[in-house]
Amino acid sequence: MSELLQAMVGIGRERLRKPITINVYSQIHWKECIKPHFNVRWNKLKDVLPGTAHLGLVKKFIKESWSKETAQFHVVLEKEVNDMYAANLEAYLTSTPKPHSVCEYHEAMTDAPNTLIPFADAVAQRFGMSVTILMVSPLNDGKVAVRR
Repeated sequence: MSELLQAMVGIGRERLRKPITINVYSQIHWKECIKPHFNVRWNKLKDVLPGTAHLGLVKKFIKESWSKETAQFHVVLEKEVNDMYAANLEAYLTSTPKPHSVCEYHEAMTDAPNTLIPFADAVAQRFGMSVTILMVSPLNDGKVAVRR
């Protein structure tokens, strides 16, 4: 079922997510400000710690670096992240998905059983319920096709 869900991920528009401020901080300042100091610490510890500890240590070091920044820096970066998200959200909400042609709808209706029947069966089996998926699309002659 997970393979089926992964295949379906690309069908819709990608959902807009608000960036986490510390992640933005890390992306902006990693190369010049954080990494050189981290490498000094890692070079002292890499022989003592297993290689799997590297990522955890990176995260911890970024949090330490973030906590050393001033409160004013935090406020300014948070405002930048919020402004960037607001602009992206406005663009996302006002954009319209690309309209599909009748031929694309017909192709989708033809291919739908290959994906949706196994999906509906998997959901029904998992939850022990009946599952019905209803699809409605236009046809060439102006009529509407309904498939269940």
